[in-house]
Amino acid sequence: MSDPFIEAQRKRKRRTKYWREHVVLAYAVLIGATMLYFLLIVVLDRTPAWLVKVGFLGPSGAWLLSGTISCGFGVLGLSHPRTTTSVIAGAFCSMAGMIALARAFGMF
Repeated sequence: MSDPFIEAQRKRKRRTKYWREHVVLAYAVLIGATMLYFLLIVVLDRTPAWLVKVGFLGPSGAWLLSGTISCGFGVLGLSHPRTTTSVIAGAFCSMAGMIALARAFGMF
């Protein structure tokens, strides 16, 4: 039976060695995650207008749905900060969600 601390240390060394050997893959993952966060922000920004045009919801309902989803993603990004990008994107998503919820309730 091995010591859990030593086993965790071995796993950490293996993981570090893997990412050092695959620098291009590490950059691709980092850039991909950043683009995914910012694409999500753009999509959530365009969602209310699209939902109103399709006729699913009225303007207030579209803002309410968009604000709720955006706040959810923002809180998720802020509650599990993995990188600086996730914190920034989480803050932007949270602020955008609060503005959308304010629009839904007629405060703006």
